[in-house]
Amino acid sequence: VSTQSTGKSDKTMEEVDNIILVSLRQCGCHLPKETAMLDEFSVELLYACCAKLLRVIDDSLSFPEHIPSEETMSSRFRVCTNLATAVGQLGYTGDIGYSQFMYPNGKETRKILSFLLETMPKDEEEEAEEVLGPNAIRNRAILTALAEWASKPWFPHQLAEPYRKFSRLHTCPLEQPMDSDASLEREAYHRQSLALVSAQPEHPDHVMPSILEKLATTQRTLEEVELDDSTGQDAASSSRHVTKSKGRICGAFKSALN
Repeated sequence: VSTQSTGKSDKTMEEVDNIILVSLRQCGCHLPKETAMLDEFSVELLYACCAKLLRVIDDSLSFPEHIPSEETMSSRFRVCTNLATAVGQLGYTGDIGYSQFMYPNGKETRKILSFLLETMPKDEEEEAEEVLGPNAIRNRAILTALAEWASKPWFPHQLAEPYRKFSRLHTCPLEQPMDSDASLEREAYHRQSLALVSAQPEHPDHVMPSILEKLATTQRTLEEVELDDSTGQDAASSSRHVTKSKGRICGAFKSALN
């Protein structure tokens, strides 16, 4: 049992250390790529990270980017003491002094870096997330997504993304029964052999463009016929022809859809 507990504890520490290392890199701390645990932090690396975080937290603080060399131990003690004082003034409640920086260990390093990262200034969105909690944040995200979805125009599936970007309109000739083809042979052909308009194009995406083209052609033909028929007639007769033309167009449209 103790072995299992130790394994879980080590795994938890690895996860915590990984989070801290990622946060340090995001804050601009230069860490060696091979650094995977806080136990591996040297005096120089711990000092550089803490000095960087303190300068971000309070820009009035002034610390050298690098700790003085071992040849000047008195300068090292003085800089580490000033560093510990600054951390303590921020509200750190653990043991803090020059020894935590001069002789680092994983446990103390983890506590100090966690405190400094939590003390880092946060923007308004991060502060609001902490106050609201996860449930309120999720609800707000849902409402935002719904509002964004409702504000976008609706398109049929065939016209929506990604179809609108890459699809081109293709048409093909459509055959449909006409009044002039009222012979028994043509009627038998229309009933037994002529495919539906939706089945005549080779690709389903070509159906609607082909119907629109057919309707446009039919309307143009009818308008030309009506224009010729209305020449020399009075306005009333022309109006009747226009009405008749509209009726034919509607009939053609219904026929194409059926």
